[in-house]
Amino acid sequence: MAELSTRTVHQVTVEVVPWLNKAFGGKGLGRVTLAEQVPAGTTIRGLLVALGQKYPAFRAKAFEGDSDVLNDHIALLVNDSWLNSENFDLKLKDGDKITLLPAFAGG
Repeated sequence: MAELSTRTVHQVTVEVVPWLNKAFGGKGLGRVTLAEQVPAGTTIRGLLVALGQKYPAFRAKAFEGDSDVLNDHIALLVNDSWLNSENFDLKLKDGDKITLLPAFAGG
């Protein structure tokens, strides 16, 4: 029986739509796609905090003050499924895709 390999690092993709891409070095047009390596066991919240440390302009727009609480005006997709803030502590898997979008409201 073959041994299962345990990866200590996962590769995830972060896709940022134009309304926020300048915070990641984009020019405001088109999407920015980042390939990020994270330690195994990293949560979605942990990834967002790490991105905020790496990209201070993102942190300033995305988080409430100095906290690790994401502003309500940002929505997330994980592997093309909507994610609510109650699930930010889910662990990322190798190959996951996170998409940052503007939150939608209205009636």
